Amino acid sequence: MADGDQLRSQGNPKRKLPFVSAAQASHSSEDRAARTKKAVSLLSGGLRIEPIRSSRIVKISYESPDRAVAARISDAVAENFITWNLERRFEASSAARKFLEERLQQTRQTLEASQRRSNDYAQRNQLITIGGGVSDEGKRAETGESLAAADLASINESLAGATAARIEAEQRWRQASRTPDMS
Repeated sequence: MADGDQLRSQGNPKRKLPFVSAAQASHSSEDRAARTKKAVSLLSGGLRIEPIRSSRIVKISYESPDRAVAARISDAVAENFITWNLERRFEASSAARKFLEERLQQTRQTLEASQRRSNDYAQRNQLITIGGGVSDEGKRAETGESLAAADLASINESLAGATAARIEAEQRWRQASRTPDMS
């Protein structure tokens, strides 16, 4: 379809309607705006969009004495809607991907900071191993471990939580990056 045969829709200049002649489309922008408004008004009058019950499908029809013009208008409306919907989904997917990338970066930074604090603490207090285990209920067992060892164990638990959060965010990011942009 040649550029001269297209009329840009009023809402989005990227949307083109393929049923206006080159002579009509080549007027000044003020004249073009008036013609666009008139064309939209004329199109809206004959255009009917009816949802089909219990589905996500709609019936698009246009009333015109010329069957070919009616078919072209109906097809153009459907194509423009599909294009708009795909663009909207792509933008949403891109926003989700960007959010997940930012969260992943934040989680990595949190993890690295926790690891540094843990290592610094262990070096300052000359801690190499920790005695003591975990009881059946998941609570620390009473083994007479020192306060420093208990603190380090607590920091390690925090580190494990941050690591799990980072892994989870990274998995979501990877899944989002593998998902087509239309999801």
